[in-house]
Amino acid sequence: MIAGIWILFSTLEFVRYSERAPGLVMEIVGERGARGSKLYYPIVRYRSLDQGASVVFKAKPGLWPSPFSVGDNVTVAYKDDNPDDAKIVSFWTLWFLPGVLIVFGLACLFAGRQTLTKSS
Repeated sequence: MIAGIWILFSTLEFVRYSERAPGLVMEIVGERGARGSKLYYPIVRYRSLDQGASVVFKAKPGLWPSPFSVGDNVTVAYKDDNPDDAKIVSFWTLWFLPGVLIVFGLACLFAGRQTLTKSS
């Protein structure tokens, strides 16, 4: 749960202080994850608003199945001082992981509390 809260606050800070730009999913790359499962990463191109430079990045986290398709128009959030530090603005890329970790942590706390209450 602590990791979920930390990721949540980190994501909130990123979203608050980032610029937005339209992007395009150019490719979906499949890679093997640590446990051998295949994860899909969208390759996204966007143009930074300040510098006008075209930036291509591999969006994280890798997901299965991919909620994105080649040709999808997406909104990209990026750090003005580091355009390579970019994320697709969507539930799956920003909020899913911290949400799952927090819910799982709360479920564990609740189950532990129930176990302690029954054993007393």
